[in-house]
Amino acid sequence: MPFHLRVRPKGEGIRPHQMVFAVNLDDEALRSRFLVPYEHGQALTGGGRSIPASNIDQVLVIETVEPVEETGSTGWNHAEAKGTNRTDDFIIGPPGGATVALEPDLLGPGVERNPKRVGRSSWFSARADAIEMAYLDSSSVGFA
Repeated sequence: MPFHLRVRPKGEGIRPHQMVFAVNLDDEALRSRFLVPYEHGQALTGGGRSIPASNIDQVLVIETVEPVEETGSTGWNHAEAKGTNRTDDFIIGPPGGATVALEPDLLGPGVERNPKRVGRSSWFSARADAIEMAYLDSSSVGFA
């Protein structure tokens, strides 16, 4: 089931051409291109646009049963109308927070709780160990 993402920058009167849209993402692409950089406070980039973490107002994640045919804001609008909002399964804090949902039944597909960090801010770990090893080195970020 594909995921679709919209990143809205801070500000009044934001227009679609100022947002980042990504449609028809698989689980790995959603995590590696958007969720991991978000958790590490990095800019989110898509469609030739980049929004620095300090300028992110809102991230929305939608899951649909089938891929959408359109791209950009049109594809996003179709996904949002037909899909399920899964944002709270993935985003529970500000950019750079490196946290996960606290209840296991709220975790998205492929998200596993790190048992060493239960009760504190936890890193999520993706199915692919390569993604985890490349991006989730808590000692270099300084979170306890």
